Amino acid sequence: MANADPGASPADGRKLKILLVEDEVLVRLTTNDMLLDFGHEVEEAHDGRSALAIVEAGQPIDLLITDIGLPDMSGAALAAECRKRLPDLRIIFASGYGADRIKDVASDTAHILLAKPFLIGDLKRALDQALGHRSAEGPEQPISRG
Repeated sequence: MANADPGASPADGRKLKILLVEDEVLVRLTTNDMLLDFGHEVEEAHDGRSALAIVEAGQPIDLLITDIGLPDMSGAALAAECRKRLPDLRIIFASGYGADRIKDVASDTAHILLAKPFLIGDLKRALDQALGHRSAEGPEQPISRG
C-alpha cells in the first residue's frame, strides 16, 4: 500500500477518533492502515453489534466509517443507532453498490458515500467532505453527499 503524503491529513490538522466497521478483513485492515497514515486513531469492529458495544462503552467517536452490507445489520441501521447516542456523529458509508441500489442510506441525510473499491485519495476526499472541507485533489465522482 502506498503511504499517504504529509498533506493528506484533514485540512484542519485535527486527529480524529474513527470507528471503522467492515466485515471484510482485508478491506478493514487496508482502510485502517490508510487512516493511521493520515494520523487518525482507529477503533475497528467487524459487525454492527461490536460497533455498538464500542459506542455504548462511551468511547469518544468523531467519525463512523461503515460498510453498508454488514452481516448482522445494515450500515444505515448502525448509523441510526449510533446517532441516538452521538447525534452529531459524522458518517461515511462505504459500498460496492451504486448509489441507486442503496435505498436504506437515503434516510440518512448527513452522510458521505464512498464507492468501493477506493484508493487512498478517495478516502482522503471523503474524510475532507465529512469534515466540511473542500478537497483540491481531483474529481469527486465516486463520493456523493446524501
